[in-house]
Amino acid sequence: MATSSIYAQLHAPIETLGFSQGFVKQCRKRHYRHLQDIVDKGRERLLADPDIDLPWFSELTEYLSEHFLLHLLDSKTK
Repeated sequence: MATSSIYAQLHAPIETLGFSQGFVKQCRKRHYRHLQDIVDKGRERLLADPDIDLPWFSELTEYLSEHFLLHLLDSKTK
């Protein structure tokens, strides 16, 4: 995947990426407008958030995996 394509995907509005309505609704509630907003949190902080539920996190990781972006969740240490 080209770097410009990754950048475009990370900065596209969440609702344009094919996520479920429930996922998009939870993103709005958490003020996540783009994938970059989510991956900036990192896996540990997302999993430590009591408002994050398993279906939401599973949908996120499935999407990231399918698009070869899952490693981005692990790139944040804090």
